[in-house]
Amino acid sequence: MLVSAALAGCGDSSEPILTDGGATQTTTAAPSTDGASSTGGTAGSHACGSLLANNDADCVCNPGFERCEPGTNDTDCCAEEDTGDGECPDPNSSQANGQCFCNVGYTWCNPDDPGDLSCCVDPDQTTTTPTEATSDATGEPTSGGEVCPDALDPPPSCDADSESFYCTNPSSCGPQGGVHYVCEGGVWVEDTSLDQTCQLDGYDFAYGCVDDGGSIYVECGSGSGAACSGEAPSCQDANTWAGCKWGKTSEVDCFVACTEIGDDMGATYDHGACEVQDGEAVCACCDAGDPGCPV
Repeated sequence: MLVSAALAGCGDSSEPILTDGGATQTTTAAPSTDGASSTGGTAGSHACGSLLANNDADCVCNPGFERCEPGTNDTDCCAEEDTGDGECPDPNSSQANGQCFCNVGYTWCNPDDPGDLSCCVDPDQTTTTPTEATSDATGEPTSGGEVCPDALDPPPSCDADSESFYCTNPSSCGPQGGVHYVCEGGVWVEDTSLDQTCQLDGYDFAYGCVDDGGSIYVECGSGSGAACSGEAPSCQDANTWAGCKWGKTSEVDCFVACTEIGDDMGATYDHGACEVQDGEAVCACCDAGDPGCPV
């Protein structure tokens, strides 16, 4: 894992799950985030993520939709019954076409009362979806306490003319625990300035480094950076995702993640917010005009 190319710049390629109406998008992880990704299910009449199912690959209903058969294993979603006159007083609701809709993961507290616009957590969207925890496509750890089994210490010597940097972690492990070295005087010297490198790019700390076989890059994050071990993510506020990622307490600005950073396909959206969907906190992305999208 020796390279002579220049060190790649900071970038946080593993964000929490980004969802939009129509397809679940996860950046190079669910990020993913520690324990945040899951496999798609097919318990409903249609495969999760298909057009007729009105949900994403993780069986999460699209904005403006709710379970067609609450309390069953049917994961198909149907359009929510709208109500109200355009005024949406509940923070867990959104306005679309002059009507109020409960956000994904919520349903009307009193569906028989058209004058009650309060939204409550929908247990049929948070407890019945069949899921199985898994790691993301790049093999990053799904728990805050895992150590890379494939990590390799640097050789005893190096050639400054052909070798510049060394990282202990291959891409199969992700950055957690990755130690970065610089070739100085014919030996590998540990680089202890990764946090400062990330701070120069506007982040708060470094998770570690990764050697993908072609280059070495540093993963940077925001938040306290305190050590953690698999704590469940949450919405710190309407915009901020907070959780344990790569062994460090992290925060993600969902609006920035959705509108500027985008998903793993490079797509960006008009709006982003932190929501609890199927029992886990995610960055929910949407475009203007999408059902339930507040812009």
